[in-house]
Amino acid sequence: MKILVDKSKLENAVMIAARAVAPKTVKPVLSGILFEIDERLNFYSTDLEMGLKHSVDLDEANGEKFKFVLDAKLISEVVRSLPEDKIEISFDGNVVEIRSGRSIFKLNTMSADEFPEFVPTETGFKIRLSSENVKNMMEKVIFCASTDEYMRNLNGVFWEFDGPYLRLVAADGFRLALVEESIENEETLSFFLSLKSMKELQKILDSATDEEFEMIYDGAKVGFKLDDTQIVIRIVDTEFPDYKKVIPTGFSTKVTANKVELREAIRRAAITARLGDESIKFNIFDNSMHIESKSQDYGEAHEELEVEKDGQDMMIAFNPKFILEAIQRIETENVELNFLDPTKPLQINPPEVLGYLYIIMPLRL
Repeated sequence: MKILVDKSKLENAVMIAARAVAPKTVKPVLSGILFEIDERLNFYSTDLEMGLKHSVDLDEANGEKFKFVLDAKLISEVVRSLPEDKIEISFDGNVVEIRSGRSIFKLNTMSADEFPEFVPTETGFKIRLSSENVKNMMEKVIFCASTDEYMRNLNGVFWEFDGPYLRLVAADGFRLALVEESIENEETLSFFLSLKSMKELQKILDSATDEEFEMIYDGAKVGFKLDDTQIVIRIVDTEFPDYKKVIPTGFSTKVTANKVELREAIRRAAITARLGDESIKFNIFDNSMHIESKSQDYGEAHEELEVEKDGQDMMIAFNPKFILEAIQRIETENVELNFLDPTKPLQINPPEVLGYLYIIMPLRL
């Protein structure tokens, strides 16, 4: 039982498959990657929440079928270390032999029979989506998802198909991000996927060459098919909060500022904020925005910006990290900040551009 495969293909495939490997598990086989040699070389991995299959073409095979499981970290290191472009893999009993140039590895395998079966999502709601658009949408919201795994209804990204629109929403209890894109669709449905699985999907989309991918939702899991990779992710059985109740319906003050000038002013003010109570104060009047931060032990910082203000004067405080993470994802030259009062959420969005916004809760003055 012997095959010949290109090193770059094998190294890339192992890297992709490793993304679904369970980082900590009491079941050793889940720390591995299942290799299946058929007409192609297939790689399988799972953490029981996300399953992945990736396939590559073989340079040479003898027509025999076989499969085995290798520890993911071990095989990753071995493949990276091999000196030649071509790698020969042979399997006999419980040992895999890997040859490249004058290098030979003989690795013990785990039982393929103990590895969970990969069950692709084949039926249900199907749609083709732009790889680039979805990747950009995820980039705009994923940073707002809660990193606390115990907050199950916030530790991920909410997907909402609403007729001709796809919305992605993420929140952590202090802030919320929403992005919307037009799509060809008539269905209405929604589901919630974990932050961990979304980060891995994002990495795969980053390296995707296909312009589109197929998504299939069957009510319990979602399948993604792109390039030579299939991913199946279990839906998180939880109820995402009604995000529409968080989005303000009116404002008393609208401020338009140059994005770069505002970003750099906040970055400087954040230096002393980090040494104090981690807050910066905005004092907005006339067409001026004053930004200040104070630390009882280290001192204070003051910044002043020219802005366009429409409405009432405003004094309000925020965590600078939240503001910076929001405005750096705004793609327009200017950024719009909408306020109601010092106790109500701030809405940040690009001026006169529909499709994405950020909501941030203020801090006490």
